[in-house]
Amino acid sequence: MFEATSLLIKPGNTVGELIEFTNTYAVGQGGKHGLVTRSMLKGGGYGEDGPRVSPMTRVDDLPEPLRELRFEPGAFVVWKPDVYADDMGGALSWGGAMRVAERGAEFVGHRPLRLIAIK
Repeated sequence: MFEATSLLIKPGNTVGELIEFTNTYAVGQGGKHGLVTRSMLKGGGYGEDGPRVSPMTRVDDLPEPLRELRFEPGAFVVWKPDVYADDMGGALSWGGAMRVAERGAEFVGHRPLRLIAIK
């Protein structure tokens, strides 16, 4: 989910396009049990000052100025789409700080994105 959707965080694309694609992509990946995503996108830079798309937000719920907001080259956002399926028994959130680039967002975290099994 994270890798496929991060490609849309590039100059010229809108927040609405990202959220709509994320939800459509999740439905297409869900198989017979269905897959749901809850997008979390923050921008602005200094904490909770927004703009912000909270989990469970759908495109139609976004205020038009936020839905039409275009990503600018070199801007930074926090992108954490999570996924949930009935057979998972919970949700998995994946993501972090991203730099808007021509080929899609670039992860700028210092730790590698990987799963670690904890027993």
